[in-house]
Amino acid sequence: IKDDILMCKQLGCDGVSAGAQTIDGQIDLEKMKQLVEWAYPMQVTCNRAFDAVPDPFAALDSLIQAGCSRVLTSGLAAAAPDAAALLQQLVQYAAGRISIMPGAGVRSANISTLIQQTGASEFHSSARKTMPNPMHYSNRQVTDAGNLYIADFDELTKMVNILQQHSS
Repeated sequence: IKDDILMCKQLGCDGVSAGAQTIDGQIDLEKMKQLVEWAYPMQVTCNRAFDAVPDPFAALDSLIQAGCSRVLTSGLAAAAPDAAALLQQLVQYAAGRISIMPGAGVRSANISTLIQQTGASEFHSSARKTMPNPMHYSNRQVTDAGNLYIADFDELTKMVNILQQHSS
């Protein structure tokens, strides 16, 4: 992880996304502090390791203490739209000390509702679509091959437009 962070810094990235947990699922405060130190002056976003913690409010406190800029979270659910109430509580609890960035299942069809329900100002979406696999041959023994995903420019454009409308 350190090598990856240092490479991102060398390349001039604005930030990195990483997470570290203890064996009991808590945020590993010391490791997160180390990641933030390695990354400085880049921003650090805690990845969805956050979604596997037993207490999201204690985890948020740890990430704030570690110096993280934001947390990417589905609100401890499979998808952010399923956890709007908890996401709203996290945004309120964070009180500007760290950004809560809902992600997983965020699409143009639900981002407006998520903005209203959560109060979040940053969102994460793969904005992907499935494409047919152009291969003429596939090995049927390999069951996880075959799907091809690409970013959907139209979906991304819709979400950006919705976000711009909400920010004006």
